[in-house]
Formats: sequence, C-alpha cells, structure tokens
Amino acid sequence: AQTWSMISAGAGKTRRVIIAFADSPYTVPDGVGFVGVNDAGGACTVVLPALVATGLVAREIQVAKLTSNANIVTVDGNAAELILDAATFPLPNAFSAARFVDAATLWSVL
Repeated sequence: AQTWSMISAGAGKTRRVIIAFADSPYTVPDGVGFVGVNDAGGACTVVLPALVATGLVAREIQVAKLTSNANIVTVDGNAAELILDAATFPLPNAFSAARFVDAATLWSVL
C-alpha cells in the first residue's frame, strides 16, 4: 500500500502528491499534476502515465526532489515511451524539479 498524502485543490484542479522511498516506483495517476519526492530513504522512481495520442494533449506533470541528499529521483516513461528520446530522466541535484509535457509521441521537458 502506498503511504502518500494527497491534497485536493478543488473540482477540476490539479492534485498534488508527496511520495517517499516506500512508494517507489510510483505511477502517476490521472489528475495528478505535481509529484513531490522525499527520497531520504533511497533512490526513487516516478513513472509517468501513458501518453495521450489523440485530442487535446498539453498535459503537464511536474516532479520535484524535495531533499538535499545524494539520492537520485528517476522519472521513467510509461512502458517503452520516451522522455526527450531517452527512457528515463534523472533529477540528481538537491531540490531539483522538471515539468514533463505530453507531446503525444513522447514526453517533452520544460
């Protein structure tokens, strides 16, 4: 069972989730737009949801490393999906963050 907390931002708003090492790997569910990662217990992996191939895309998910330790937070594409033409995207630096944008054929990074 996952032991993350969720803060609802209201109807139709983006939900925020904080996860810890025990929740890794954590697959981002629909409706979540921010994943904060407390990797104090060890390296963590956040798996992005499947890309949306049709319709209005522009879905964004921000992932942030909430600690200053040496552990790495790895963001992974769903199944064989890519992030900037790579299978994974690391967040190795203290308090680093990246915003991932669903571009229908791969995840772009802002």
